[in-house]
Amino acid sequence: AETVLAHLIRGSGLKGLCGMRYMNNNIIRPLLDVTRCEIESYVRENKLDFCTDATNFLEDTTRNKLRISVIPYIEREINPKFIDSLSILADNLQSDEDFLQRLAEDAYKKCRTERGLNRIKLQRLADPIFIRVLRLAFADEGIYADIEYKHYKAIKEIITKNTNLSLDLPSIRVYTAYDELIFDRSGEKLPMEFDYEFLIGKEYKFDAFALYSKIVEGNEYKNFPDSVCLDIDKL
Repeated sequence: AETVLAHLIRGSGLKGLCGMRYMNNNIIRPLLDVTRCEIESYVRENKLDFCTDATNFLEDTTRNKLRISVIPYIEREINPKFIDSLSILADNLQSDEDFLQRLAEDAYKKCRTERGLNRIKLQRLADPIFIRVLRLAFADEGIYADIEYKHYKAIKEIITKNTNLSLDLPSIRVYTAYDELIFDRSGEKLPMEFDYEFLIGKEYKFDAFALYSKIVEGNEYKNFPDSVCLDIDKL
């Protein structure tokens, strides 16, 4: 119960509010729904030896404070079945989380490219699926922590821009190039300034952008809103 409550206080997302799973990979928690009182009663009735961790009685951590003081207060003053209510909430949310995760896994397969994700398809995703697809992508890059909600919002912003942009996130760099959101763990930053000689009428492709030049007359440049216009006589 304190796990769910702690995540709620910290502003966790849906996954955090689901609490612990009965089975997580090779970890099995058969006593997850058994209360401390029930365990202690069973131990006494069967005359079993047991050890008690003295630190469990110290209110020096958030979990201990919730278990020792906060939850008993809520049970005493507000809801006597508060732990049962939290358990029902966590079970209901787990069903929602499992459903959204299945949708995200399917969307991830459709969005995945060789270097990252298709940002056009990514833009069309609802936020709950969008965030989960990015989590799957980061997991494939070996990143399971440090990416926060603010980072997902920042990624959402750059993929909707027509220009190519980049973000330096914890442990990884992401940038847009054409129709892709690309993941880069090399640690190398793209140069902000460079010299390059190119011919008019020919396209030059780089990792994060492309350059194409064309000579236009009069007001024809207005047909290219995402372009930079230069006076050829002054070049």
